[in-house]
Amino acid sequence: MSRPYLIQILNSGEMPYQLVGKHRRIALRDVLAYARRRAQARRAALDKMARDAFEAGLYDNVRVPEGGSDE
Repeated sequence: MSRPYLIQILNSGEMPYQLVGKHRRIALRDVLAYARRRAQARRAALDKMARDAFEAGLYDNVRVPEGGSDE
């Protein structure tokens, strides 16, 4: 992640930090918690996309290429 994007995340309050002089200090537990929240959000978005595609019938006529597996 770029430095400007990280600063944006910190300034928005999505991840806590402490200011020591002019330097921002971020606790490892907060970085890991942020990464976990992002992963969960990504997974939820992908699950919703798959569910929407299934409900729209996009998986009804899926063909498996010859020699492939449907598992």
